[in-house]
Amino acid sequence: MAQLKDARLVLRAMGIAHAVVSESGEQLLVVPTADGLRAAQQLAAFAAENAGHDRAQPPRRASLGVPALLCWLAVLGGAHLAAPRWLPAGLGILDDAAVQRGRLELLATALTLHADAHHLAGNAVFGGLFVLLLAQLLGNGVALLAVLLAGVAGNGLNVLLRAEDHRALGASTAVFAALGLLVALGSRWRALQGTRRMRRWAPLVAGLGLLGWLGTSGEHTDIPAHAYGLLCGVVLGLGLGPVLTRGAARPTRQVAAGVCAAALLLAAWWRALS
Repeated sequence: MAQLKDARLVLRAMGIAHAVVSESGEQLLVVPTADGLRAAQQLAAFAAENAGHDRAQPPRRASLGVPALLCWLAVLGGAHLAAPRWLPAGLGILDDAAVQRGRLELLATALTLHADAHHLAGNAVFGGLFVLLLAQLLGNGVALLAVLLAGVAGNGLNVLLRAEDHRALGASTAVFAALGLLVALGSRWRALQGTRRMRRWAPLVAGLGLLGWLGTSGEHTDIPAHAYGLLCGVVLGLGLGPVLTRGAARPTRQVAAGVCAAALLLAAWWRALS
């Protein structure tokens, strides 16, 4: 209908007589034989002029994101309260030497632990914001699973590529993984809109700016972990880009992804405690 309306506007502007007739359930635009060639030329010129100007429709909000936000806050807050009461000192902390000996569960458990309330608050607030926005694009379950996987991968890269042994804890790698996912999805969306190539890089520039502002300050800041988290989030986000055109996964798949994320985290802690 929109194409028919545009065609009629073009013909009317050029003073070409025309009419709309229905045939076999379809609407056809007809013009006098004498004006047929000129009408075709004008419509072809209009189509060529407007080629590439179509914009993808904004992605429908997959969710308000509140369940994902609550899960994020519950995991971080619950682990922070439980750790000093029921966990032996140092348990679950990321230790390069231990990971290299096969204690891969520490890549996940360390994401839930924090040194103090200030450390926890920063990751809870900024991570909660990124998770909330991400869940609105991907859905709650997929967003939580993506953040966990990218955060674990970021910790893994940090262990693999770091020259010296170190110990670390905190959700900041997952926070920057969530930021990386948003950066990749934002760039993908700009590409779908046909945005100029230079402007497509705007989300990445913004992400690097946030990395510099949030991820490099503080005496004990693990800058490589933040950078690797951002990188892993971007890579995974590029793979999830088609979600913007297909729409978020169905509710059953969202639940399955959320259960998978919870199972992976619980399995990691079970192995750490055993």
